[in-house]
Amino acid sequence: MSRLDLKTLRLFAAICEEGTLNGAARRAAIAPSAVSKRLAELEHALGAPYLAALVVSS
Repeated sequence: MSRLDLKTLRLFAAICEEGTLNGAARRAAIAPSAVSKRLAELEHALGAPYLAALVVSS
């Protein structure tokens, strides 16, 4: 199931701002694996694999 909801978008913003999945996980107080799963779902929903890699490396 693809998730494109506000919580997922906030997690993506946290990844961008923190620069890492671990930083975003700390900010959201959830496990890094949960952030990774949400990111994969977002990438699938948008049809944009490796979305975070592009943003974090910028």
